[in-house]
Amino acid sequence: MTKQRLHDRFNAFFNDRWLVFVCAMWIQSCAGIGYLFGSISPVIKSTMGYNQRQVAILGVAKDLGDSIGLVPGSLCEVLPIWAVSLIGAVQNFVGYGLVWLIVAQKVPALPLWVVHGDDGDFDDLATSLQYKLTRPREVPHFSLRKERKALDEQICWWCDFFSEFLCSYLPEEELDLCVAIFVGTNGETYFNTVALVSCVQNFPKNRGPVVGILKGFAGLSGAILTQIYAMINSPNEASLIFMIAVGPSMVVIAIMFVVRPVRGHRQARSSDDSSFLFTYSVCLVLAAYLLGVLIVEDLVNLDQTLLTLLAVVLIILVLLPITIPVLLAFYSEPRHPVEENLLPETDKQESSKSDLQIGGSFILSESEDEKPSEMDLLQPAERHRRIAHLQAKLFQAAAEGAVRVKRRKGPRRGEDFTLMQALIKADFLLMFFSLSTGFWFWFDGY
Repeated sequence: MTKQRLHDRFNAFFNDRWLVFVCAMWIQSCAGIGYLFGSISPVIKSTMGYNQRQVAILGVAKDLGDSIGLVPGSLCEVLPIWAVSLIGAVQNFVGYGLVWLIVAQKVPALPLWVVHGDDGDFDDLATSLQYKLTRPREVPHFSLRKERKALDEQICWWCDFFSEFLCSYLPEEELDLCVAIFVGTNGETYFNTVALVSCVQNFPKNRGPVVGILKGFAGLSGAILTQIYAMINSPNEASLIFMIAVGPSMVVIAIMFVVRPVRGHRQARSSDDSSFLFTYSVCLVLAAYLLGVLIVEDLVNLDQTLLTLLAVVLIILVLLPITIPVLLAFYSEPRHPVEENLLPETDKQESSKSDLQIGGSFILSESEDEKPSEMDLLQPAERHRRIAHLQAKLFQAAAEGAVRVKRRKGPRRGEDFTLMQALIKADFLLMFFSLSTGFWFWFDGY
């Protein structure tokens, strides 16, 4: 293999969408930080002397941090994917790093940037805020004066609620932990957003399997991190919090330049079925292995050598999917140029159009769904020729008036939406209504 060919192979490997998918699996394998709250809460409870109600409030802070994903989703529109990954890694490290410092009593004083003070300070804060917001002002019209009064009453109610909630239930240390857990767990939303956005764009024809596999790895992440911690065998129970702060951040930073939408061929291939089948098999074996290990550890007292061996096998199973992009890049025959044409940067914003010609390769967002299934079985050159012939006939018929061309209104389901386009879709409104209703029932019950 010549030097130039080897360079081309490595370039193809780095730009392979399957490499992105595998790295996204690894991110999700350590991104389920919120699932480990049940493991770290006993340490926090015993060290800080909290009761169960205070631990439950910390759990609410964790749930809020895990649910607010609007910020990373918005940042993906203006920042590169690696920058969003870096922000999530920093949030995870800072948030749970502060939790570890507080629980391990490494910090002599409370940080100034976190909400801090005694009950009187909170009362003074709320009183000052109410005065600044409700002091008399010159309002020229009576209706505006009424609206201003109603708004002031609502603001006063929220100020009273804020002050009473903080003063009654949260001591100073717990305020620090609430903010730190919220910030640290919110980093998980950045990891999820980066993995899902990149892989859904790279696999437009396999969105369902891709999302299902990634969420499956996220669900197994708690058990994976627990087994790795058992291999470390640290005598300090607070070291689990330290591992949560450092481990996921290191993994994400190490592969943040790999997980991204790649500029390659994104249509379904004949090799995708076998690759997904292998990935499904690894997922099932990994889940069964974790279940068996946890049951054995609960029934039998294993020594440290055996725990280390079990953790090594677990790491091998997690790393096993990397064989897919390695085989595709280094041990498979090169594809036809029609199959491998890269998508130019200038055309990325136009990929949602119904007809798009890229260097002799046609990507039809509507025709791809309506063409016969046997079209995929043809050779690349023959399929390209037939699609081009069909497109030419459609253009000619439309020009002669024989076919009425119906212009689409907005993108279809599964395509890229802007925020304003998503706000008028029933799917988005249904999800928003469901989440809002759940939050309201939680708030009303509290």
